Amino acid sequence: MALIYLANLQGDSASDQRKDRYRTLHFPMGLGLVSGVLGTTDHAVRVVDNYLPGVSFAQELGELERAQPDYILFSGFLGNLQYGFFKKACRRIRQACPNSVQICGGPMATTIPELLLTHSELDFIVIGEGEETILDLIDALERGRSPDGVPGIALRRPDRTPARTPPRMRMKDLTRFPYANYDLFDIDAYVTYLQASGRCWEISTSRGCYARCTYCKLTFGNKITFRPVDHIVAEMKMIKRRFGIDRFNFVDDNFLNSVRQVEELAAGLRGCGDKFRFRFQGRADRIDGRLARVMRDVGCFDISYGLESGSQMVIDYMGKVLDVAKAEENLKAVLDQGLDMHATFIVGMPVETHETIEQTKDYIRRIGLPNANAGILTPLPDTAIYKMAKELGLIVDDDVYCEALGVAYEDVYVNMTRYSDDQIRQWHAEINDVVPRDQQAYLSAEETVTAEPAAEVRAV
Repeated sequence: MALIYLANLQGDSASDQRKDRYRTLHFPMGLGLVSGVLGTTDHAVRVVDNYLPGVSFAQELGELERAQPDYILFSGFLGNLQYGFFKKACRRIRQACPNSVQICGGPMATTIPELLLTHSELDFIVIGEGEETILDLIDALERGRSPDGVPGIALRRPDRTPARTPPRMRMKDLTRFPYANYDLFDIDAYVTYLQASGRCWEISTSRGCYARCTYCKLTFGNKITFRPVDHIVAEMKMIKRRFGIDRFNFVDDNFLNSVRQVEELAAGLRGCGDKFRFRFQGRADRIDGRLARVMRDVGCFDISYGLESGSQMVIDYMGKVLDVAKAEENLKAVLDQGLDMHATFIVGMPVETHETIEQTKDYIRRIGLPNANAGILTPLPDTAIYKMAKELGLIVDDDVYCEALGVAYEDVYVNMTRYSDDQIRQWHAEINDVVPRDQQAYLSAEETVTAEPAAEVRAV
């Protein structure tokens, strides 16, 4: 039996950055899933978590040093200075716990596995879905077998160079493992925060997205898998029963991957005997007034859309495969159903011009969006737009770039237009001002596009 620590850690600089906007507290969904998986074994599992108010990295490092665990499992997002923090944190943990095996999964690990292995003390990277992989990896290490036979990981060869094993097949059954073991976490802190803020408990109904947008990195790729409706509803009922929370944010890459799945979920909610309120993010070409009404009648109160631009030319360049005129028609129909709506836009694609910015501003006005905000294009590793930036010589060193990457979409990290950085910032401000902040009906930094404030995934 091994001693395993789940480490939900962040650096002081990351937690201090833009505190006015990013002080929201998110339960670590990835580590939560892993906690449920490890509950099927006889390993001892504990948690360190300095995202909690009043808990410092030094405190959690001290606990790790006292415990000397066999394995320390991390998860993280790229952005918000987390890459640089991981490098430093893993080095300090190696000094404090020299024999602990350090394993990282999640969006950052899946996006830059070789970079992390080259520049940090991490021993193994879990790529993509982690449930089956982490069990196989720990089992191999515990039995003294070579991890080379574990699919879905990255590791160091004897010469210290990073390498990947063959990819793991995507899970077919998303009900195979138990729900998160919330008793391992200081769950009261998360529940208290949600109750005090009125925000939503985050939950997913599917993995993957069919779209292939040039700016988006998908942790689970384009293959889509769905949880059965009864499994989703049972989790919602359990959360309400245990924690008294009945508001949910579906944080799928694209909740509207399947209209049929959405309608089946609506039927399940209608007949479950409980009342819930929920919101989700989805593509504007997958919803109309009829589907919006179905969702509204079972508790939906808000929908987020990544519209990205009001210019069809820019949308086509993004590879988004979205008809802006059809999206406009759909969103007007959704608004007619009385649902709130939040839309996000990206400024700074290589083909951006004054004209495309004006088209986007007119688009917001024509739809009558009650909430709209823009982000500045942030090229993220393993995306088409990042590869283009490298080919143009705008990104020279992956390690240097990732270490300097603060809050994604907040400023000009790489300018791929023919205009100045200040012009891009001005466009950003102009789009954000189309709907004045004091007139926006619903705006939540936590509940707009992603499940985490620093997430690199922008799937819809």
